[in-house]
Amino acid sequence: MKYTATKNTAKLTHVFLLLAITMFSCSKSFATIGLTVNGQANGATFETGNTFSWSISGLTTGAGVSNQLWIDMNGNDIIDPATDFLFVSFNQTDGVPGGNQGPGDDDATANGTITTSIGGLGFPVGNYIFRTISGTDTATSTYSLTAISSPTFTVSGKVTKDGSGLINVVVSLQGPDGEYYVLTDNNGNYIITTKEASGSNVRVRVPMESFNSSLSGYVFTPNEASFTLSSNVSNIDFTVLAGKIIMGTVTDTTGAPIFDMAVNVYTPNGGGNKNYDGRTDVNGNYSITVDTGTYTVQFGNDREPKGYLRTYYNQKYSSQNADYIHVTEFTDTIKNINAVLRKGAVIMGTFKKDGKNIRGGINAYAYNVPGPPLYEAYHDSTENFYYLFVPPGQYSIQFHVDNGGGGGPSLFFNQTPNFPGSMVNINALSDTAKNINVDFTSPLTYMFIGNGNWGNPFNWKDNLRPPFTLYPPDTILISHVLGGQCILNYTQHISNGASLVVPTGKTLVVPGSLTIQ
Repeated sequence: MKYTATKNTAKLTHVFLLLAITMFSCSKSFATIGLTVNGQANGATFETGNTFSWSISGLTTGAGVSNQLWIDMNGNDIIDPATDFLFVSFNQTDGVPGGNQGPGDDDATANGTITTSIGGLGFPVGNYIFRTISGTDTATSTYSLTAISSPTFTVSGKVTKDGSGLINVVVSLQGPDGEYYVLTDNNGNYIITTKEASGSNVRVRVPMESFNSSLSGYVFTPNEASFTLSSNVSNIDFTVLAGKIIMGTVTDTTGAPIFDMAVNVYTPNGGGNKNYDGRTDVNGNYSITVDTGTYTVQFGNDREPKGYLRTYYNQKYSSQNADYIHVTEFTDTIKNINAVLRKGAVIMGTFKKDGKNIRGGINAYAYNVPGPPLYEAYHDSTENFYYLFVPPGQYSIQFHVDNGGGGGPSLFFNQTPNFPGSMVNINALSDTAKNINVDFTSPLTYMFIGNGNWGNPFNWKDNLRPPFTLYPPDTILISHVLGGQCILNYTQHISNGASLVVPTGKTLVVPGSLTIQ
């Protein structure tokens, strides 16, 4: 039957069209999020490992987002799960430093916009689609990563399971210059290209915390490979094996489960260099597959503290006091490795040397009270800021550089070499102490200008006595008063590259211990 519209049906059709347009317009009147990568809505191109920044705007104040980075395998600028590869996914919250699973909001202010900038992350070369989701709103931005223009070294190997190579396994290399990631090819082979300098200490591993979710329930042997770069390195191979299980529940002080909290299981003091990661579900439960060994269990990490104090198994807040978990070949599952997390206020700042972000640890001590650290955090070279969460109180904040081999120079807040440094005061959980920065760039000269004992701070210019281990490029200069002397009644170690200078006419007496590399 042929349908013919009359004047009345035409009017009715017009009304429905107007209603549809009005409804569409109303639906678009709500806030719609926007996304840019390196300042561009689409088409940004930059070298892998260079600064990677994004801005998510138009959010409801304090809103959370779910982010996905897809490798656009067919280059059509459209996410196709059947052909494209979901490289990594992570959450962020407007105003939350450290993020919920990855980088946080750099301005740490709930203002409807998340801005993040990171450097030193060398993701695989290729075309990408960044997708962010907040409620029913979605935004995407296409961008491309190009190869390193001036590489220094390559590291290569293979990932296998039951003797066969595994495709699309993420392998990472971490060093002082940053982190580099690649995917294995059809045969399980990989090649990582780096900008690390000769002599850099690096580690290569198959990360499981945010990548490689399809391999959940397995472990890799070795867990990681650590070495010093001096030439191209090959045959850094990994094998997939079935593992043991550590499981537990994470709650807050009210007993409520904490969702999506990071849990890290690792060998203490570098013993075996095994490191495994997991996350809690909506009920606060987690389950992590590990190899046999002795482990520290840490709840919360520095990229995603969520406002809680970093906590270790048995309610400890410093790794120095943490209790260990023992997994033997006769163990299948270790249960009830639980934690109750406390909220904390924020101490944050930059951690730099020669204008670059560097790796290192941050310890909080009770101000002017000698003893072990109470709370701690870690700063990675890929982050612009560190975040240390503490309860209200007065603190001495110590920074120590991670040189990759244990030990390194340290300073207290306000560029002070010795405890306690300048005080950092936290009055309430809502406080944020910003600009608690450290800079290891300028070489320090410790000048002995008095007479008598080394250990007396008043014998040192500006009361700055050198640390027990002097690291390069710092110098100790003996310049005591006329007719006086400097008596080293302490133990002092001078590292290779640091200097102890005793000018002609000056006297250094050593009843204590002095070692010079």
